[in-house]
Formats: sequence, C-alpha cells, structure tokens
Amino acid sequence: MDKSEAPEPPVLSFEKLVEKANIGKEPAGTFNLVVTNFVQHFSTYETDKNTKSKFMAYGELKQFDDNGERLEQSSMRLRMVNELFTSQTATVVIERYEDSVRNHLTESYCIFGGSSGIGDEIRPIAVFILKSNIYDYIEKAFVMANPQIEFNLKFTKAIQRKEMSITFDQPPNSETCLTTNHFTLDSDIGLGLWYANSKLVEIKNLMNVV
Repeated sequence: MDKSEAPEPPVLSFEKLVEKANIGKEPAGTFNLVVTNFVQHFSTYETDKNTKSKFMAYGELKQFDDNGERLEQSSMRLRMVNELFTSQTATVVIERYEDSVRNHLTESYCIFGGSSGIGDEIRPIAVFILKSNIYDYIEKAFVMANPQIEFNLKFTKAIQRKEMSITFDQPPNSETCLTTNHFTLDSDIGLGLWYANSKLVEIKNLMNVV
C-alpha cells in the first residue's frame, strides 16, 4: 500500500484521554493548609538519648474554585456524632516520620481531625508526620524571619480506619484527577481522626512578600 494511502492514527478526544489517565485512581477530597507562627520544641527520653524536635504552628485552610480563584469559605466539613464543624483554621503539629514509633502510611502524611480550643474557638488538629527529606526543609525554613509553609492534603477512603468515612458532597472532577473540594469527613464515634497523604507545596518568607 502506498504511504500516502496509510490510515491516519486514531485521535483520542480530551475526555477520553482524561478517562484513560484516571483508570485505577481513587476519588479524593483535597485542600491546602497554609501554616504560620512556628514554635519549635525539643525533647529527650530515657530510652532514647537522641534529642527529638517538633513544631507547633497555626494553619489556615485553603481551597480554590474551578477558575483557580481562592474560596473565601472552605467547602470541606467535619462531622463527628452528627455535629458539624466548618472551621477554617487548624492547630498544627509537625513531627519527623523517622521519630514516630508507629507510622500508618509509607510516605509523609497528616492525621487530621479531633479538636482543640473552647467555645467559638474550636478547631481541628493537623498532625503532619513528614519524612526527613521534607522535615529538614521545615527546619531550614525556621531560620527565616517569618516563614509560611503550604501543604496539600489528599483524603481517600482506602487509607482510613473503618470507623472513619468520607462523603463526597459533589462528584469528584475527572478533569482534576478525580479530586474535589466538596467533601465531608464523617465519624460516628466521639473522636474523628482521618489520614491524608501530604505533600509540601511551597515555603515563603513573608518578610519578603510585599
């Protein structure tokens, strides 16, 4: 057959390409947490003479709409024993993965939920368990005059304990790798603690931001 008569290769539509890319992926709820006001704590134990450190900080939830604009109000919610929480802030703890006695995931992750504070100041707690290659970046950032660190949290059903569940209030968007802002972390017991895969997004020195 003449080369000029060879059939043209099939062209997949964008929708088909997205569908193919999402095969095997699990739907996920996601948001970013912007962390500031770091305080570092050190501790030693009789059974382990090595000094260990962790950070306490303040976090603010961050989500975007379909146009990439930041939402004024996060669409993620917590429900524990039918009580709904919609706090936009979190108490943050950052620990080194290798210092943890028991880790639930094989990569850096966050344990999110529970609560701290009283009255109208109740907010969830986010405990980041970070591999040393990421934790070391946090320590380096701590020397900045006013560091701000942004993390991405990704919640999927497969990594949760059986008592914890995730309800997608809107179907996850296949064009954004099956992720959604609109989800609820559900728990039927008194305390809800959910696992999220965690990634470092960026580190800023706010003293240099005009």
